[in-house]
Amino acid sequence: MQKVLARLDSSYTNRGSLAAINEQLNNPQRDEISLALMLESVKRNEAAAVAESLRQAGWPRFSQQLLPSVLKFLKKYGSLEDAGDIENLCRHNDPRVLSAAIEALEKHSPERLKTLIVPLLINSNFGIRSRAVRLLHRWDPSEALRHFESMLFSDQETEKQAALYQAFFFPFKQIEILMLRYISVEGDPEMIKKAGLIFMTNPERHMPARLLEVRQACVGIKQKLVDAILKGVLQSLYQAKIVNAAPEQMLQVLETHFKEKRIKLFIEHHSNALKSPNAEIRLQSALKLCELSRRGVDEARGAVEAYLPRERDLNSVRKIRYFLETGQTEQIEAATPAKTAAPPPQKPVPVAQIPQPVQAKSVEKSEPAPKPEIERRLSEYSPKERQVLLSSTNSDNYAQIMALIRSCFKELDANEQIAVIKRIERFGNPADTELLVGCLQSDSQEILEAAIEALSSINPEALHPYLPQLIKHRFDEVKLAAIKVFALFDKKQAISLVEKMLFSIKPAQRQTAIFCMGSFDYHSVSQILISAVKGESDPENLQQIFSILRSNADEDTFFRVYVDYKACKSTKRDDYETLCRELAAKIAESDPGRTVETLFSAGEELVAEEERKKTERAAYKLEKIQKIRENVDKNTVFDASLIRFTIVSYAVGAVLTALIWFLFMAPPSVLPQNPDQKAAVVRKVIETITIKGRVVIADETQRTIAIETEPGKLYKMQLPESYGKMPKPGANFQAQVKAEKAAGGEIAAEFLTAF
Repeated sequence: MQKVLARLDSSYTNRGSLAAINEQLNNPQRDEISLALMLESVKRNEAAAVAESLRQAGWPRFSQQLLPSVLKFLKKYGSLEDAGDIENLCRHNDPRVLSAAIEALEKHSPERLKTLIVPLLINSNFGIRSRAVRLLHRWDPSEALRHFESMLFSDQETEKQAALYQAFFFPFKQIEILMLRYISVEGDPEMIKKAGLIFMTNPERHMPARLLEVRQACVGIKQKLVDAILKGVLQSLYQAKIVNAAPEQMLQVLETHFKEKRIKLFIEHHSNALKSPNAEIRLQSALKLCELSRRGVDEARGAVEAYLPRERDLNSVRKIRYFLETGQTEQIEAATPAKTAAPPPQKPVPVAQIPQPVQAKSVEKSEPAPKPEIERRLSEYSPKERQVLLSSTNSDNYAQIMALIRSCFKELDANEQIAVIKRIERFGNPADTELLVGCLQSDSQEILEAAIEALSSINPEALHPYLPQLIKHRFDEVKLAAIKVFALFDKKQAISLVEKMLFSIKPAQRQTAIFCMGSFDYHSVSQILISAVKGESDPENLQQIFSILRSNADEDTFFRVYVDYKACKSTKRDDYETLCRELAAKIAESDPGRTVETLFSAGEELVAEEERKKTERAAYKLEKIQKIRENVDKNTVFDASLIRFTIVSYAVGAVLTALIWFLFMAPPSVLPQNPDQKAAVVRKVIETITIKGRVVIADETQRTIAIETEPGKLYKMQLPESYGKMPKPGANFQAQVKAEKAAGGEIAAEFLTAF
């Protein structure tokens, strides 16, 4: 280090001069460090002469330590005559040399890189791979984005790191949907922070509404991080004068619009279900709309009132009118405690947490609330008096009424218990957690659904330990309600569970899955919903999917649907065309610069371009590259110094270099210690993760198992008695555990829940 500092000293008079460089080049025992530093300091008027000296000295034969500095110099001052030698080095086995050669050749003769794309895409160094993806974007943007997406959502953190680094260089408009989906499903706070910087440096007018949707689907630290990203984008928009409203004011408007959108989608879904041939589905949807109506949403009441004259089942009409007036389901018998559940209906309607109205006084709250008679026990009330008491509950008298109810809750019948749980969902707080957790042991589908929704509102963390069992429940509606809460903690796994239900052979199960998808932030599930259209044969379910797509109309959705429309050869083609026109009309309505005709024209160009590229991309298509990697890239090793070297040496602009360096690749604050120093205590970072693999060891005596998730990586843990029968070696195993972050080899883990 002292030698390097001496060479950098400003008193070094010949530094960077042609004479000094020639002296080093002609010296067989040249000082390579000095020569590398000299090349950094060449003056422009001598650069051409220095380049010629390098050619005469046979620079391609220099050591691999010196070559990166030479290539960097030639990138800046070289010419087309150097392209051949540079191209040869684009096959070098040293990633530092290879990276520098790619940068230099891209400037002088980028077309030569086209023939090198495949070997670069399968290179063992993930940094080179990500660089190749950015190169591919020059010739085939859509396929490059598929490669980028594959890296961004990789199971390997190193690949995700590389993808995030390259994301700074892609046109943001082309990757914004992918980045939205990424922060929605990513669980690592540090990775979310890095992704957030990309949003804040590329503020778009429509982005805050999408980020708000992601924020509402998170809890804990992740929600705080996404909230910070959202506010950062709002601040950037305000400072750039793209919007005139202050960030705080804009946020209030966005939250109002978000609630209105959710309520509209909820009403549209259940209004469509009122047309079902199944009487039970119509009844349950009508009751859901009645519940929303009683919270002051007039559109919901209007939908119910319009439906009732058409309903031929007089028993259903009576139940709906009773619920509309009282907020409780009709009681046929005297009140009896809820112990056992009635059998589930054949095809029940999907349930969802009722959206809170934006600004509407509750019908229940607007009525004068009778003061409960505290001196009487609840068991002494008649069923009619209990009904009046529960209907009168509001934010003002909630604590007083609940004090009367808590001790007698188990004595209430099922309908009354559900009514109490609904009040807790609206007016309760974490102090009510114990009562709700007790309801999770119920055999009643309706009580379970209500308890899950209430806990998700007042204390989702308390529900977390019970989710593994609830998401395997025999009732689909309970399962879906649990999955929606599970998504707050592990979005990727929750989406995977719903996706399996979405492709079930049972239309009713697909219907509940579709409605559950509608409760997630749209861009985390948009691709799944669009893919589901191809295989969905039930007209009701198709309309439910179309409803979600229409309510989130954007260009990404339109073009994805348009490509499927042009490829469709079945009778569904007419449905596709109608959906495309509806999406285009909604986009044109929000963006006056777009018309239905221009969108369809752009869609035709996209389809034609994809057709033209089919033959050319056969060699570098993602699926083919992935197959090759399976054979040559099973154990990629991440060398952080390689990426640091590339960034420091070849970044494009000082500001961007500084940003990426400090946010991505900055070396650790603790430097390597001297052998004489006392060993420092290494702080282990423990995180909650989902693992999936194969059981390789199972000790039934100690109840310990070892799970292999990838070659050379084992998670060892002890299973509690409550887990049940021990898995056998060779069995598949998936669970949520606590383990050391970024550890390798044998990892001690704490078992949390199994899936």
